[in-house]
Amino acid sequence: MREKQITEAIKRMEMLQMSRQCINAFKRGEVWESEGIGALYECNEDEKKIIKNFESRYDGLVYHMIHNHFEFGECYTILYVSKHEEEWANDISDLQEGYVFAYVENVDDEFCSEFGTVAIRPSIGGLKRVG
Repeated sequence: MREKQITEAIKRMEMLQMSRQCINAFKRGEVWESEGIGALYECNEDEKKIIKNFESRYDGLVYHMIHNHFEFGECYTILYVSKHEEEWANDISDLQEGYVFAYVENVDDEFCSEFGTVAIRPSIGGLKRVG
């Protein structure tokens, strides 16, 4: 299943027009994050822990994160491929419309962390959260 999820994640990253460097890093087992206008960064150790915790808790494969600071806390929008293949077609359809079903981790208030649909846009090789 993991190999199928990796293939699906790469397909999604290409659809999202992410930089080749970011995609190649993912192929090597690294997850990068976008911040601000879409600037790309390698995840630091704390962010890698967020990814590891998410993957073990929800059995999804994280392929990218978007880091934002909101009035309600510091948040990571976690883009992932679930283990449920029957969901993938809907995920692709949403991506084509500029939306992604993601998990938003609020590091300042865990109670505010949740799954939901967010609007994203490709920007300078990374992704920008727009809603």
